[in-house]
Amino acid sequence: MPDSPGIYKMLDEKGAIIYVGKARSLKKRVLSYFSTGPKDIKTRRLLENVQDIQFETTPDEESALILEDKLIKENQPKYNIALRDDKTYPFIRIQKEPDLPKVTIIRRPQLTDRDEQNNTILFGPYPNVRLLRMAIKGLRIIYPFKSCNRYRKDCLYEKIGLCLAPCKRKISTKNYQRILDGILETFSGGHETAIDKLFQKMKEASDYQEFESAAFYRDTAMAMNAILGKGIVEQSGLLAIYELRDLLKLKYLPRRIEGFDISNIQGKMAVGAMVSFWDGMPDKKNYRRFRIKTVPKSDDFAMMYEVVKRRCVRISKGEFAKPDLFLIDGGPGQLKSAQKALLETNLEIPVIALAKKREEIYLPNRRHPISIPKENAGLRLLQHIRDEAHRFAISYHRHTRKRQFLQ
Repeated sequence: MPDSPGIYKMLDEKGAIIYVGKARSLKKRVLSYFSTGPKDIKTRRLLENVQDIQFETTPDEESALILEDKLIKENQPKYNIALRDDKTYPFIRIQKEPDLPKVTIIRRPQLTDRDEQNNTILFGPYPNVRLLRMAIKGLRIIYPFKSCNRYRKDCLYEKIGLCLAPCKRKISTKNYQRILDGILETFSGGHETAIDKLFQKMKEASDYQEFESAAFYRDTAMAMNAILGKGIVEQSGLLAIYELRDLLKLKYLPRRIEGFDISNIQGKMAVGAMVSFWDGMPDKKNYRRFRIKTVPKSDDFAMMYEVVKRRCVRISKGEFAKPDLFLIDGGPGQLKSAQKALLETNLEIPVIALAKKREEIYLPNRRHPISIPKENAGLRLLQHIRDEAHRFAISYHRHTRKRQFLQ
């Protein structure tokens, strides 16, 4: 089986489907059934009756989740319990006509006769209800739409600017149609426009130090990205640097981050590496490699000091622009080495260290490290930079060893 997302079907000796499952990796998930170790009663009985396993790949895990739900409802497998009822994932229903089209979330995928008369369109299903509702909140900021069934004299959504009150004729049919077109475009694949607008609002709120509003725009944009975008990497990177600024209490947005790592074998053929990220994305043309020149024995702290010092000297001479943040691979010892290099070159650049063992962040003048939730986008960006610096350093070290071996 492939190491890719999809669904798998377990069949009995008569060819009937007795279990349907989803997986991020079909190969690993199916193999786990046959690994040694304790299994619950349901799994043991399931395996006693399995005679064949079939699979179907999907583009991503979310698609596998939706397909799993569909197959379970169609086949009612004996060993599936959670998804055998009539519940289903939510859909977005957009009623285009009559004069007051509206947008709602529904659970049933079938359209009624009234829906047909109102020229209704369905989008979905969307497995993550929480993200869907958050995305709708963001969409409503960009495209204020009607969601109620009747005329309301005192409408809260109208008062806070989330509905332009077409039922009171406060917006022309033509202009309201433009709002509807924007919503249709968003769910039809043109989600980048709405996401970009939300990020722009986030930037504006942040510039005015309205951080609570900025966080709301950020969260709704990322929710929309999660359910519609299928991974807009650039926007994810932008989210991460905003979270980093809040997390580290930086004065400026860390748009340019440089990460450092050291690679050697007991001090021999020691090298250093620096990677550069811009707006959360690798900027490979600005990667740099360093041969350790002043440290004859194994001393990671001294090697880190040399590499950071050499970089700082060139920055202080104006050869390179000053980054917004230094990220050091290591703990408090490596951090102090980098601080010493910055102090000696009179550079004011925020610097932190990220330790691999517990993924803790060490900050200057702070005794204990800080721990960040694993799902935090800022932490994931730091891990990406740290891992990329490590990969780049290892690659350079192997290259150095190979050249020396061939000489």
